[in-house]
Amino acid sequence: MGVIGAIGPTVEALIRDPKIKLAPNNKILPQLVADMKTKENPDVRVLLYQGTTKEAMACAERLTDFHVILSLSVEDEPPAIPTMVGDTMVIGVGHKGKYVGVAVYSTAKDGKPEFRYQLVGMTEEFLTRSSRRRTIRSSSSWRSTPAS
Repeated sequence: MGVIGAIGPTVEALIRDPKIKLAPNNKILPQLVADMKTKENPDVRVLLYQGTTKEAMACAERLTDFHVILSLSVEDEPPAIPTMVGDTMVIGVGHKGKYVGVAVYSTAKDGKPEFRYQLVGMTEEFLTRSSRRRTIRSSSSWRSTPAS
């Protein structure tokens, strides 16, 4: 698996440090993908995109080399189905930590990559023991009996 990270124009506009200069995605990403293919040639290529879903979809239209693009998402309740741009899956999972997107990769009989996607709600069953204790303590603090 090959992973590249990029910052979209919306997030780039929020950077206040004048010392930080970023190359435009339409110039640097094709170079990075070509390098990745030459050096490693991974079966799966993922773009971690710090930008809006709309910007990520535009990126997927220009660069068809990625199988999955993970983008920022403004929705509290993200779509359960990823947006497909050609053969690229564009995924946003919200922004409040309520959900995790699970993309499963396998190889089809014809040798091409195949993906399945599921949006998973982060419910109490996913809490670790230590976070469960914190949750129980914080939710039972109103009781008159002390938490153990």
